[in-house]
Amino acid sequence: MRSSTSVVLAVLLLSAGCTANESKTTAEQAVPEFHARYNASRFDLIYQTADDRFRKAAPKNEYDAFMSAVRRKLGRVKSSDLQTWTVFVGTSGTKVTLVYNTQFE
Repeated sequence: MRSSTSVVLAVLLLSAGCTANESKTTAEQAVPEFHARYNASRFDLIYQTADDRFRKAAPKNEYDAFMSAVRRKLGRVKSSDLQTWTVFVGTSGTKVTLVYNTQFE
């Protein structure tokens, strides 16, 4: 089994009404769906539902190639444990960074 500590998800939440705690909770709730899509190699769904800024920074063909290589190298996600997190609230939205220790096949 492989282990990796990595930033799994950085979520940009544009609703100004969210508190930092609500934003963190929302991001945490998205992680199982991200892992399910990753395990199923549904990188297209991950890309389609990503923030516009993410899609502008990473062309789809490069993203697909990168994610396919990661999936081949590490395998399926078996488990993940939240290690640390940060929430940045700014005028352009809220950025949540979750860092997980993830176990792969």
